[in-house]
Amino acid sequence: MTRHVLLFVLVIAGCGGDNRERQPQRDSVVALEQTPPVQPQSPKKRTPPTWRVVERTAAKWRPGSAPYVLIIEDPVYTVGTEDPLTAVGDPDAVPRLRIKVPGRRDYLFTDTRGEGSFLPIKEGLALFRDSTFAADNLVKSPRFYLTPKLRGILGTPMLIVFGYAYASDPGSLRILSLDKSGYPIDVFAEDEFDLAALVDLDGDGVLEIVGKPSLSQCGGCDTCSYDPFAVYRLPKPPIRKATYNLALSRKYNLEHYVWAGTRMSEGIDVNTCNPDKPHLGPARSR
Repeated sequence: MTRHVLLFVLVIAGCGGDNRERQPQRDSVVALEQTPPVQPQSPKKRTPPTWRVVERTAAKWRPGSAPYVLIIEDPVYTVGTEDPLTAVGDPDAVPRLRIKVPGRRDYLFTDTRGEGSFLPIKEGLALFRDSTFAADNLVKSPRFYLTPKLRGILGTPMLIVFGYAYASDPGSLRILSLDKSGYPIDVFAEDEFDLAALVDLDGDGVLEIVGKPSLSQCGGCDTCSYDPFAVYRLPKPPIRKATYNLALSRKYNLEHYVWAGTRMSEGIDVNTCNPDKPHLGPARSR
């Protein structure tokens, strides 16, 4: 009888222990309820960059129209910081070309290649041996070349602007024309192109755009990399962008350089010891 009573007491005690384990811990519940919800963060607003006018030139680009205003602007950079080329306000701001078009919205081109400003004409024409090439500029400007050598659909001159050159790469080249409504359009736009000539190679009365997308690297005058000229042809009338022409490129290189294909190569030696008569060097053994 005593054994049965003891067993009964133990069973009741065991049931009580199970019940206590199933009860939630009050402290944990309180801690969970007091955890604040995560608030989404709103994106950081950028302030407009501060601009510095490098050049501002008025141009009588279209007959019978008010002058167009050609503007080159650089962002104002911070001073005394770890990165001195961080623009004030917007750190991603880079130099830009702005054209105030009479009665229309501004034309804007941003040079996204980096912090360097647009080049003076003299530096942009570094490959030209003729120093008087841009003497026919229709505006008095060190950086804007409004050339009568190229004409648009309205017979108006085209505008040439040279972008900054980085390290051993050519700078960018932009050639703008006016469309039928008088608004600027790109007829040539390359981020790396060293202008070398404007010449009519096919006799159609429209000048071709000749230049180099890469610049030669030389160990000596007899071991320069192969960097061919590229010839771009404007449509007639010039209402669309210029296009690369293989036949004219080959012809021009054979007459003024060497020809080993369309692509530059550091594995092909070009001997330029006589600049007037460059020739291919012996094949490299690699």
